[in-house]
Amino acid sequence: MKKSSIVAIVLATGLFFSGGAFAYDVVWCTGKITSIFVYKNGDVYVRPTFAGDYLRVCNLNYDLNTVTPEVCTEWHKDAVTAYLTDREVVMQYPVSTVSQCDTIPTYANSPEPNYFLLR
Repeated sequence: MKKSSIVAIVLATGLFFSGGAFAYDVVWCTGKITSIFVYKNGDVYVRPTFAGDYLRVCNLNYDLNTVTPEVCTEWHKDAVTAYLTDREVVMQYPVSTVSQCDTIPTYANSPEPNYFLLR
């Protein structure tokens, strides 16, 4: 193996473990769901403990930006399960739309999360 190949592997490994080149620019928000509602148009809103008010996460009837109704159906089920069983959820947002969890824009101004995880 050439010396330059070994150096490239060592540098890539160092970047990987330091979070450098492979790190995502995201914000992870963890909390419990205290309330859920669905508007007649299908918008799903949750009120997580990490946010100041309700967040629109998706729409059950049509694509909300990049979130499809099929994904929204699963997220809605997870939100209801989290609420009924007092479990935590994790919502991930791109840093371009959210800088910290307690200042996420609310209601129709909410950015959609990258994902909604039931813990």
